[in-house]
Amino acid sequence: MVPTKRSVAWLWFAFFWAFIVGLFLPDSTIFSAGSPDHATALVAVLFGPGWEGAGSAIANPAAILMTISGIIGAVFSLLDSREGGPIRTEDEDDFQGQGYFTILGDDEYYQQ
Repeated sequence: MVPTKRSVAWLWFAFFWAFIVGLFLPDSTIFSAGSPDHATALVAVLFGPGWEGAGSAIANPAAILMTISGIIGAVFSLLDSREGGPIRTEDEDDFQGQGYFTILGDDEYYQQ
């Protein structure tokens, strides 16, 4: 089964945030400042030790966005992989890109 564009886009969005989190996670490497016991983030090695303090301020929201994006991508993958495929109505396709809120008054589920 071929994954849909929206599920692939959300999963790539999650991978982007995972990359950002990975840049700010402290790790013991050969670049560790001073001693091998001191962990240093990759951005601190690349841009200076001032960026190491920004790690939690950037990595925590990025981790939250990564988790939410991954869940949304997984849900879209499950919904789109059903036997009937993604559920779309014909009027959805007709109203794509047609002015402001055109679907509100013409939908069969719209009740006045």
